[in-house]
This record gives sequence, structure tokens and C-alpha cells, in this order.
Amino acid sequence: MNDLTVKLFEEIRKDIKIRIYARITENNELMVEGVDSGELVEKLKGDWDYEYCLTVKKSNKDLLIQKLRDDNIQIIDDKELLNWIKANYSGNNAFSSFQSFLTSENIDFKMYTWI
Repeated sequence: MNDLTVKLFEEIRKDIKIRIYARITENNELMVEGVDSGELVEKLKGDWDYEYCLTVKKSNKDLLIQKLRDDNIQIIDDKELLNWIKANYSGNNAFSSFQSFLTSENIDFKMYTWI
């Protein structure tokens, strides 16, 4: 993990591993990504792992930061944005909750899943 990556959730059990991270890419985009893997995933999804990712372009990330500032949330840089995301969107539902938040705030993002 580099300085511009935060762990939102991690669970490791005998039948499943779940990892969700938020990070700033080298293109200055916000990315939230996760992978679920293990026997339980294979049973539920038909494959050993399930990957999911959402990407917010730099211009939309900047819009998100401005909206947070308008709500009196002091975000001055990408590291603080990641810390805010971690504080508000940790847990097993971090990915879907953050996706819902972006949608409610009309912040465009691209999403993909891979089974």
C-alpha cells in the first residue's frame, strides 16, 4: 500500500477473503476496488474470485471534494479525501455504500466487475 491508499475493509476466513481499498491512481483518479475470493465465492458466483472497481475521474474527484467542502467538511488534499472515505465508508458494505453516495451526489464514475 502506498501513501495514497487506504484499506476500507478486510476479512479473512477459511471460506472467504474480502479486501476493499480506496486509492488515488497515478492519473490522479479516485479508485475504490475490492476482491472477494475463496470457496464461498466460488459457490455463490461460480468462480473462485470476484473483483469490482469504481473509478472517479480527476475532474469528478475534484467536484466531490468541492461538494464536501460546501458541506463544511475540510478536505484539502487527496490524502484527506481518502481518510474521509475510510472514516465514513469502512466495513463489508464499503464499496456499495460509497457507490450509492456518489450516485446520490451526482458524481460520475465508471464501474466494472469481473468474475
